[in-house]
Amino acid sequence: MPAHAAPAQVPLTGAEQIAQARVELDALNEKVDAAVEDFNVGTIALDKAQKDAQLADTRVARSRAKLARLKAEYGTVAAAAYRGGAADGFVSLVMTSSPQTFLDRASTLDHIARNKRDQMLVLRAADRELRAASDASDVALGKQQAVAVQLAKTKAAIDKDVAQQEKLLKQLETDEAKRIAAEIAERKRQAALAAARARAKAERARLARIEAARVARVATEKRARLQREAQLKARARMNQQRAVAAAAAEAAALEAAEEERAARVAEAAAAAEEARDNQEAEAAERPEPKPEPDPEPSPEPEPSGGSRASIAVRSAYAQLGKRYVWAADGPNTFDCSGLTMYVWAKAGVSLPHSSRAQFHEGRRVSRSELRSGDLVFFGSPIHHVGIFIGGGQYIAAPQTGDVVSIRSMARNDYTGAVRL
Repeated sequence: MPAHAAPAQVPLTGAEQIAQARVELDALNEKVDAAVEDFNVGTIALDKAQKDAQLADTRVARSRAKLARLKAEYGTVAAAAYRGGAADGFVSLVMTSSPQTFLDRASTLDHIARNKRDQMLVLRAADRELRAASDASDVALGKQQAVAVQLAKTKAAIDKDVAQQEKLLKQLETDEAKRIAAEIAERKRQAALAAARARAKAERARLARIEAARVARVATEKRARLQREAQLKARARMNQQRAVAAAAAEAAALEAAEEERAARVAEAAAAAEEARDNQEAEAAERPEPKPEPDPEPSPEPEPSGGSRASIAVRSAYAQLGKRYVWAADGPNTFDCSGLTMYVWAKAGVSLPHSSRAQFHEGRRVSRSELRSGDLVFFGSPIHHVGIFIGGGQYIAAPQTGDVVSIRSMARNDYTGAVRL
């Protein structure tokens, strides 16, 4: 081989390809879980930005109404001053006949002038307030639009990854089915060969047994024939002797049987008479049976209750088998934080739709203090949550292509737990 030539790559077996696809799927699941958590956090931020924008719009509307009202009031005063005429007012003030009247009118005009200046300052302040509220509204709207754009990008990325995830999962299931079918076909072929060899061996053994049985049967039949012939000769000699003895024995037996039958009849009659007397005596001495008391009714079972944690755990068990869908919060499909939010809502506890946000709810507990109903968190940063049920297990909605199920706490990315 030339020095620059690369070594030939050994092709992967079907099982190795499936194992490699599972590794890729697990890595993709981690990526999708983190992206889904980012989406849930962004959804919460978008909701806050929308509320801030609504508050800013409300302040803008109030400022506009206030400015319009002040402009209307200022216009009324200005129109009145115009109708009165500034020069005519001054002439009227100077030509008055009484000094006191002059002073009174001068004071009134000064008060009106000050009111006009005050109203102009208020009007300018209201205008500045409107511009500030409008600027705040624009900023809030910009934040809302930025969050919405980022959320749309995150959703598009998740949709793309989930499509790839589902494609890889489908390919994995197809490859696994092909591998299983090939294994089943090979096992059937091997079983058929073994069965054929077993049948051939059994046939040879059957033929050998038939031949051995035939030889043994011929020998047995020959011995039996000779024995029968000897027995027939001996039986003929004995029959003649037995006939004489049988006649005498029969007569004696008939006589003895008659005597024995008469004795049994007499004995049976005496026993029946004695049994009848005993039954009458026992019936006279036996007391009347007392009726048994009715059984006492069993108490009604007391109604059972439960803490909030037990209600949440029972609700989690009721969701087992439901399909995982990212960003779903029930009642028929869930993601991880959507499931915990749903089951704890059944117990009257409101949680945000985000595992990172749920980590800051309730009270932190150590792993050794875990109790049924506690929320357990995984990943760094956190991107997965479930509800602890005891025995080193928790219930969670795991990933695309899976369902709500009971999982093991034996993971190397455990982050912590909270108690609500």
